[in-house]
Amino acid sequence: MVGMKQLEQLAKQQFGVVSREQVLKALKHRSSIAWKVKNGELTRAHERAYLLRGVPRTWEQRATEGVFIGGPQSAISHQSAAWLHSLDGFERPKVIDVSVGRNRPRPREGLAFHRSRIGNGSAVIKRGLDVTSVQRTIVDLAGVLAPEALETALDSAHRKHPEFMTWLTEYIKRLSVQATPGLSSLLELIKLRSDGVTDSALEVKVLRKLRDAGLLAHLTQYEVYDLNGDYVMRLDFCWPHLKVALHVDGFRWHSQRERFDRDARQRSRLSALGWRTVTVTFNTFADGSWLNDLRALLNPQSELALQ
Repeated sequence: MVGMKQLEQLAKQQFGVVSREQVLKALKHRSSIAWKVKNGELTRAHERAYLLRGVPRTWEQRATEGVFIGGPQSAISHQSAAWLHSLDGFERPKVIDVSVGRNRPRPREGLAFHRSRIGNGSAVIKRGLDVTSVQRTIVDLAGVLAPEALETALDSAHRKHPEFMTWLTEYIKRLSVQATPGLSSLLELIKLRSDGVTDSALEVKVLRKLRDAGLLAHLTQYEVYDLNGDYVMRLDFCWPHLKVALHVDGFRWHSQRERFDRDARQRSRLSALGWRTVTVTFNTFADGSWLNDLRALLNPQSELALQ
Protein backbone atom coordinates (compact mmCIF):
# COMPACT_ATOMS: atom_id res chain seq x y z
CA MET A 1 0.00 0.00 0.00
CA VAL A 2 3.04 2.27 0.28
CA GLY A 3 2.97 2.84 -3.46
CA MET A 4 -0.69 3.84 -3.48
CA LYS A 5 -0.14 6.24 -0.59
CA GLN A 6 2.59 7.93 -2.62
CA LEU A 7 0.22 8.24 -5.56
CA GLU A 8 -2.54 9.61 -3.34
CA GLN A 9 -0.20 12.30 -2.03
CA LEU A 10 0.81 13.24 -5.56
CA ALA A 11 -2.79 13.20 -6.71
CA LYS A 12 -3.78 15.72 -4.01
CA GLN A 13 -1.34 18.18 -5.60
CA GLN A 14 -2.40 17.32 -9.19
CA PHE A 15 -6.20 17.41 -9.03
CA GLY A 16 -6.50 13.63 -8.88
CA VAL A 17 -4.30 12.90 -11.91
CA VAL A 18 -0.98 11.04 -11.95
CA SER A 19 1.34 10.43 -14.87
CA ARG A 20 2.37 6.98 -16.10
CA GLU A 21 5.94 7.71 -14.97
CA GLN A 22 4.70 8.52 -11.46
CA VAL A 23 2.62 5.34 -11.36
CA LEU A 24 5.53 3.18 -12.50
CA LYS A 25 7.83 4.77 -9.92
CA ALA A 26 5.36 4.20 -7.10
CA LEU A 27 4.10 0.70 -7.98
CA LYS A 28 7.36 -0.66 -9.49
CA HIS A 29 5.71 -3.29 -11.72
CA ARG A 30 3.43 -3.03 -14.74
CA SER A 31 1.42 -5.97 -13.39
CA SER A 32 0.63 -3.88 -10.31
CA ILE A 33 -0.71 -1.12 -12.54
CA ALA A 34 -2.95 -3.57 -14.40
CA TRP A 35 -4.28 -4.88 -11.08
CA LYS A 36 -5.02 -1.38 -9.76
CA VAL A 37 -6.87 -0.58 -12.96
CA LYS A 38 -8.82 -3.83 -12.80
CA ASN A 39 -10.00 -3.29 -9.20
CA GLY A 40 -10.91 0.35 -9.90
CA GLU A 41 -8.27 2.13 -7.81
CA LEU A 42 -6.88 3.66 -10.99
CA THR A 43 -8.60 4.66 -14.23
CA ARG A 44 -6.52 4.79 -17.40
CA ALA A 45 -7.41 8.08 -19.08
CA HIS A 46 -4.54 7.76 -21.56
CA GLU A 47 -1.32 5.78 -21.84
CA ARG A 48 0.39 8.73 -20.12
CA ALA A 49 -2.25 9.66 -17.52
CA TYR A 50 -4.25 7.90 -14.81
CA LEU A 51 -7.05 9.06 -12.50
CA LEU A 52 -7.50 8.04 -8.90
CA ARG A 53 -10.80 6.53 -7.76
CA GLY A 54 -13.38 8.83 -6.22
CA VAL A 55 -11.88 12.12 -7.36
CA PRO A 56 -14.51 14.41 -8.96
CA ARG A 57 -13.92 15.61 -12.52
CA THR A 58 -12.90 19.27 -12.70
CA TRP A 59 -11.51 21.69 -15.29
CA GLU A 60 -8.16 21.69 -13.49
CA GLN A 61 -8.06 17.90 -13.52
CA ARG A 62 -8.71 17.85 -17.25
CA ALA A 63 -5.97 20.45 -17.77
CA THR A 64 -3.46 18.39 -15.77
CA GLU A 65 -4.43 15.33 -17.75
CA GLY A 66 -3.78 17.27 -20.97
CA VAL A 67 -0.28 18.26 -19.83
CA PHE A 68 0.57 14.65 -18.96
CA ILE A 69 -0.78 13.44 -22.31
CA GLY A 70 1.30 16.09 -24.09
CA GLY A 71 4.48 14.70 -22.59
CA PRO A 72 7.62 16.39 -21.21
CA GLN A 73 7.76 20.21 -21.37
CA SER A 74 4.05 20.49 -22.19
CA ALA A 75 2.08 23.34 -20.65
CA ILE A 76 -1.34 24.97 -20.74
CA SER A 77 -1.16 27.65 -23.44
CA HIS A 78 -2.95 30.12 -25.73
CA GLN A 79 -6.44 31.26 -24.58
CA SER A 80 -6.38 28.82 -21.65
CA ALA A 81 -3.11 30.27 -20.40
CA ALA A 82 -4.43 33.81 -20.91
CA TRP A 83 -7.39 33.00 -18.64
CA LEU A 84 -5.09 31.49 -16.01
CA HIS A 85 -2.95 34.65 -16.15
CA SER A 86 -6.18 36.67 -15.60
CA LEU A 87 -5.73 38.71 -18.78
CA ASP A 88 -8.66 40.88 -19.87
CA GLY A 89 -11.06 39.44 -22.41
CA PHE A 90 -10.77 35.76 -21.48
CA GLU A 91 -13.14 33.38 -19.71
CA ARG A 92 -12.52 29.82 -18.62
CA PRO A 93 -12.44 27.91 -21.93
CA LYS A 94 -14.44 24.78 -22.57
CA VAL A 95 -11.62 23.40 -24.72
CA ILE A 96 -8.25 23.47 -22.97
CA ASP A 97 -5.19 24.50 -25.01
CA VAL A 98 -1.99 22.53 -24.42
CA SER A 99 1.34 23.35 -26.04
CA VAL A 100 3.40 20.23 -26.80
CA GLY A 101 6.68 19.32 -28.47
CA ARG A 102 7.21 17.69 -31.84
CA ASN A 103 4.93 14.69 -31.28
CA ARG A 104 1.45 16.13 -31.06
CA PRO A 105 -1.07 13.67 -29.56
CA ARG A 106 -4.27 12.83 -31.35
CA PRO A 107 -7.20 15.20 -30.69
CA ARG A 108 -9.23 14.40 -27.59
CA GLU A 109 -12.54 15.74 -26.40
CA GLY A 110 -12.07 18.95 -24.43
CA LEU A 111 -8.36 19.26 -25.27
CA ALA A 112 -6.60 21.09 -28.13
CA PHE A 113 -2.93 20.26 -28.65
CA HIS A 114 -0.63 22.83 -30.30
CA ARG A 115 2.77 21.82 -31.65
CA SER A 116 5.24 24.43 -30.48
CA ARG A 117 7.06 26.32 -33.22
CA ILE A 118 8.63 28.96 -31.02
CA GLY A 119 10.58 26.98 -28.46
CA ASN A 120 9.50 25.96 -25.01
CA GLY A 121 10.19 29.31 -23.38
CA SER A 122 9.64 29.46 -19.65
CA ALA A 123 6.77 27.78 -17.88
CA VAL A 124 5.27 28.93 -14.61
CA ILE A 125 2.87 27.50 -12.07
CA LYS A 126 -0.56 29.17 -11.99
CA ARG A 127 -3.32 27.78 -9.79
CA GLY A 128 -1.33 24.57 -9.45
CA LEU A 129 -0.94 24.04 -13.21
CA ASP A 130 2.00 24.18 -15.62
CA VAL A 131 1.28 27.23 -17.78
CA THR A 132 3.26 29.05 -20.46
CA SER A 133 4.80 32.28 -19.18
CA VAL A 134 2.83 35.45 -19.80
CA GLN A 135 5.30 36.62 -22.50
CA ARG A 136 5.16 33.25 -24.26
CA THR A 137 1.36 33.33 -23.97
CA ILE A 138 1.14 36.73 -25.69
CA VAL A 139 3.34 35.49 -28.55
CA ASP A 140 1.14 32.40 -28.92
CA LEU A 141 -1.97 34.58 -28.95
CA ALA A 142 -0.52 36.80 -31.69
CA GLY A 143 -0.97 33.91 -34.10
CA VAL A 144 -4.63 33.22 -33.28
CA LEU A 145 -6.37 36.37 -31.98
CA ALA A 146 -8.09 39.22 -33.81
CA PRO A 147 -6.09 42.50 -33.58
CA GLU A 148 -8.30 44.20 -30.97
CA ALA A 149 -8.31 41.16 -28.69
CA LEU A 150 -4.52 40.94 -28.97
CA GLU A 151 -4.11 44.62 -28.04
CA THR A 152 -6.40 44.14 -25.06
CA ALA A 153 -4.39 41.14 -23.86
CA LEU A 154 -1.07 42.92 -24.43
CA ASP A 155 -2.01 45.98 -22.37
CA SER A 156 -3.61 43.84 -19.70
CA ALA A 157 -0.37 41.88 -19.29
CA HIS A 158 1.59 45.13 -18.94
CA ARG A 159 -0.78 46.50 -16.28
CA LYS A 160 -0.40 43.32 -14.23
CA HIS A 161 3.39 43.18 -14.64
CA PRO A 162 5.21 46.56 -14.88
CA GLU A 163 8.29 44.81 -16.33
CA PHE A 164 6.29 42.87 -18.89
CA MET A 165 7.44 44.78 -21.99
CA THR A 166 11.06 44.08 -21.04
CA TRP A 167 10.28 40.38 -20.59
CA LEU A 168 8.45 40.28 -23.91
CA THR A 169 11.19 42.09 -25.82
CA GLU A 170 13.86 39.73 -24.47
CA TYR A 171 11.74 36.70 -25.31
CA ILE A 172 11.04 37.89 -28.87
CA LYS A 173 14.78 38.27 -29.56
CA ARG A 174 14.99 34.48 -29.60
CA LEU A 175 12.31 34.11 -32.27
CA SER A 176 12.15 34.31 -36.04
CA VAL A 177 9.59 36.77 -37.38
CA GLN A 178 9.08 34.69 -40.50
CA ALA A 179 8.57 31.43 -38.58
CA THR A 180 6.37 32.80 -35.80
CA PRO A 181 2.72 33.40 -36.76
CA GLY A 182 1.51 36.90 -35.89
CA LEU A 183 4.85 38.11 -34.56
CA SER A 184 5.19 40.97 -37.08
CA SER A 185 1.78 42.31 -36.04
CA LEU A 186 2.73 42.03 -32.37
CA LEU A 187 5.93 43.99 -32.98
CA GLU A 188 3.89 46.79 -34.56
CA LEU A 189 1.62 46.95 -31.51
CA ILE A 190 4.65 47.17 -29.24
CA LYS A 191 6.00 50.13 -31.25
CA LEU A 192 2.66 51.93 -30.93
CA ARG A 193 3.01 51.81 -27.16
CA SER A 194 6.04 54.06 -26.90
CA ASP A 195 3.88 56.65 -25.05
CA GLY A 196 2.40 54.07 -22.69
CA VAL A 197 -0.31 51.42 -22.61
CA THR A 198 -4.04 51.72 -22.18
CA ASP A 199 -5.77 51.22 -18.84
CA SER A 200 -8.81 49.14 -19.87
CA ALA A 201 -10.44 47.17 -22.67
CA LEU A 202 -12.57 50.24 -23.52
CA GLU A 203 -9.41 52.33 -23.88
CA VAL A 204 -8.13 49.81 -26.42
CA LYS A 205 -11.29 50.35 -28.47
CA VAL A 206 -10.86 54.12 -28.21
CA LEU A 207 -7.17 53.90 -29.16
CA ARG A 208 -7.99 51.88 -32.26
CA LYS A 209 -10.69 54.39 -33.25
CA LEU A 210 -8.25 57.30 -32.78
CA ARG A 211 -5.70 55.47 -34.90
CA ASP A 212 -8.23 54.86 -37.68
CA ALA A 213 -9.28 58.53 -37.53
CA GLY A 214 -5.70 59.77 -37.84
CA LEU A 215 -5.74 61.43 -34.40
CA LEU A 216 -2.67 59.79 -32.91
CA ALA A 217 -0.77 62.99 -32.01
CA HIS A 218 -1.56 62.33 -28.37
CA LEU A 219 -0.03 61.12 -25.13
CA THR A 220 -1.42 58.23 -23.09
CA GLN A 221 -1.73 58.29 -19.28
CA TYR A 222 -0.36 61.85 -19.09
CA GLU A 223 -0.05 63.44 -15.65
CA VAL A 224 -1.12 67.07 -15.17
CA TYR A 225 0.29 69.35 -12.45
CA ASP A 226 -0.81 72.85 -11.49
CA LEU A 227 1.38 75.97 -11.38
CA ASN A 228 2.49 75.10 -7.84
CA GLY A 229 3.67 71.67 -8.97
CA ASP A 230 0.80 69.88 -7.25
CA TYR A 231 -0.64 66.79 -8.92
CA VAL A 232 -4.05 67.30 -10.56
CA MET A 233 -4.88 64.06 -12.38
CA ARG A 234 -3.79 61.51 -14.94
CA LEU A 235 -5.38 61.79 -18.38
CA ASP A 236 -6.33 58.77 -20.47
CA PHE A 237 -5.50 60.53 -23.76
CA CYS A 238 -4.46 64.12 -24.34
CA TRP A 239 -3.01 66.68 -26.71
CA PRO A 240 -1.04 68.93 -24.31
CA HIS A 241 -0.13 71.63 -26.85
CA LEU A 242 -3.88 72.29 -27.28
CA LYS A 243 -4.83 71.48 -23.69
CA VAL A 244 -7.37 68.93 -24.95
CA ALA A 245 -8.09 65.74 -22.99
CA LEU A 246 -10.14 62.64 -23.70
CA HIS A 247 -11.60 60.83 -20.68
CA VAL A 248 -12.53 57.16 -21.06
CA ASP A 249 -14.99 56.20 -18.34
CA GLY A 250 -15.60 52.53 -17.71
CA PHE A 251 -18.65 51.78 -15.56
CA ARG A 252 -16.87 49.43 -13.16
CA TRP A 253 -14.33 52.11 -12.18
CA HIS A 254 -16.59 55.12 -12.03
CA SER A 255 -19.58 53.38 -10.45
CA GLN A 256 -17.78 53.49 -7.09
CA ARG A 257 -18.93 56.60 -5.25
CA GLU A 258 -15.58 57.60 -3.76
CA ARG A 259 -13.81 57.38 -7.13
CA PHE A 260 -16.68 59.17 -8.85
CA ASP A 261 -16.43 62.11 -6.42
CA ARG A 262 -12.64 62.22 -6.67
CA ASP A 263 -12.77 62.31 -10.47
CA ALA A 264 -15.33 65.13 -10.37
CA ARG A 265 -13.00 67.22 -8.18
CA GLN A 266 -9.99 66.50 -10.37
CA ARG A 267 -11.84 67.39 -13.56
CA SER A 268 -13.00 70.68 -12.04
CA ARG A 269 -9.38 71.56 -11.27
CA LEU A 270 -8.39 70.53 -14.79
CA SER A 271 -11.03 72.85 -16.27
CA ALA A 272 -9.79 75.71 -14.08
CA LEU A 273 -6.35 75.24 -15.62
CA GLY A 274 -7.81 75.81 -19.09
CA TRP A 275 -8.13 72.24 -20.29
CA ARG A 276 -11.07 71.28 -22.53
CA THR A 277 -12.32 67.74 -22.38
CA VAL A 278 -14.41 65.10 -24.13
CA THR A 279 -15.72 62.00 -22.33
CA VAL A 280 -16.52 58.62 -23.87
CA THR A 281 -18.24 55.68 -22.13
CA PHE A 282 -19.24 52.17 -23.20
CA ASN A 283 -22.70 53.48 -24.06
CA THR A 284 -21.50 56.47 -26.09
CA PHE A 285 -18.56 54.81 -27.85
CA ALA A 286 -20.58 53.34 -30.71
CA ASP A 287 -22.47 56.48 -31.78
CA GLY A 288 -19.25 58.35 -32.60
CA SER A 289 -20.42 61.75 -31.28
CA TRP A 290 -17.45 61.88 -28.90
CA LEU A 291 -15.11 61.57 -31.89
CA ASN A 292 -16.80 64.48 -33.67
CA ASP A 293 -16.53 66.61 -30.52
CA LEU A 294 -12.86 65.70 -30.21
CA ARG A 295 -12.14 66.61 -33.83
CA ALA A 296 -13.76 70.00 -33.23
CA LEU A 297 -11.57 70.71 -30.19
CA LEU A 298 -8.46 69.65 -32.06
CA ASN A 299 -9.32 72.04 -34.90
CA PRO A 300 -8.32 75.53 -33.67
CA GLN A 301 -10.65 77.16 -36.23
CA SER A 302 -13.81 75.33 -35.14
CA GLU A 303 -16.60 77.08 -33.21
CA LEU A 304 -16.40 74.49 -30.43
CA ALA A 305 -12.67 75.08 -30.01
CA LEU A 306 -13.23 78.85 -29.71
CA GLN A 307 -15.84 78.56 -26.95
